[in-house]
Amino acid sequence: MIYSDFNGQKLSKLGFGCMRFVTDPETGEIDQAKVNAMFDLAIKEGVNYFDTAYPYLNGKSELAMAEALSRYPRDSYYIADKFPGHSLNKPIDNIALFHVSLRKCRADYFDFYLLHNITEWSVKYYESEEYHIIPDIVQMKKEGYIKNLGFSFHGGPKLLEEFLTKYEGMFDFVQ
Repeated sequence: MIYSDFNGQKLSKLGFGCMRFVTDPETGEIDQAKVNAMFDLAIKEGVNYFDTAYPYLNGKSELAMAEALSRYPRDSYYIADKFPGHSLNKPIDNIALFHVSLRKCRADYFDFYLLHNITEWSVKYYESEEYHIIPDIVQMKKEGYIKNLGFSFHGGPKLLEEFLTKYEGMFDFVQ
């Protein structure tokens, strides 16, 4: 496996995305045995970065990933999760939702946490005073629940430049 140093962390260049797992066609339930086997192979081959998000697989991705990783020491892998601000239709308790993800991932902290899906359309929710997303998530980092804060970006170059300029120094990475 090829690794990169990121803020003193040895990350596998290949990450394991948890957006799609094998599911039973009749029940829609995740086949945890197959997920575990996939994780076992990935870890055996040196993968140590696992990426999920609150809405993946109707909220079940975090649970399946946590089950698969529970068989390994916490300091042997990195968890990346994402806040679904782009899919909210009204303001919510962002901190409570953040802690739901921590519990589902069986984690005390996230190695990497992202504002999910920043676009020309969704940026208004992330920046809204009413939704209060960015200040709440920054607070979670200040409290030590997030080691590296970033955002996943799906917009155009103009918005990326504007967002990076506006929040210079706040984010550690962009995905």
